[in-house]
Amino acid sequence: MDLINEILSWICLISLLCYGHVLLVNKGNPNIPTGAPFRRKIAEIVKAETENRGKKDGAQTFTVVDMGAGNGKLTRAIARAVPDARVIGLEFSPVAVLTARVMAFLTGFKNLTYVRGDFYAFDTGGVDAVVMYLAHHEMERMGQKLKKELPAGALIVLNTFPLKAGWGPYKEIEDDGERALGPRQPKLYLYRKETP
Repeated sequence: MDLINEILSWICLISLLCYGHVLLVNKGNPNIPTGAPFRRKIAEIVKAETENRGKKDGAQTFTVVDMGAGNGKLTRAIARAVPDARVIGLEFSPVAVLTARVMAFLTGFKNLTYVRGDFYAFDTGGVDAVVMYLAHHEMERMGQKLKKELPAGALIVLNTFPLKAGWGPYKEIEDDGERALGPRQPKLYLYRKETP
């Protein structure tokens, strides 16, 4: 019985530490990675977007920002799929940013950078596409931010939770049933910033 109590005590302590980490280091947002099926799908969507826009002489590089990039799995998938794009992973957790930077270095991506910071302080005015998998309680405030800052025509791809503040998706992509580790991620929501 003492062994069981000891194990339960350790489980409770570890759970509290994890919860404290989420509250203090990640500002209340858990670090749940986008599953492999949706990582591939998002990378395909961004690649198609860059191909549809085409390159014009003197045009700037296509810029993609992952708001809440975590350890960078999604940004690395996008950087691999679209090597000509500038991919920025924005993350608040210092541990996740360090992990992402190390993995980017080890994999040799030159079009990928990670910025440690609050995504509400990051200016999205020059961004062509935003991808994110944030908690549902962030969708109202993020919707207001993107409505105010994003340039017309910018693409937004959200995993699991729809954007609020008056946004309506132009397309929804259902989970195709391919299983991935972690919580179920049922749907992607695609938005387009319209001309004001």
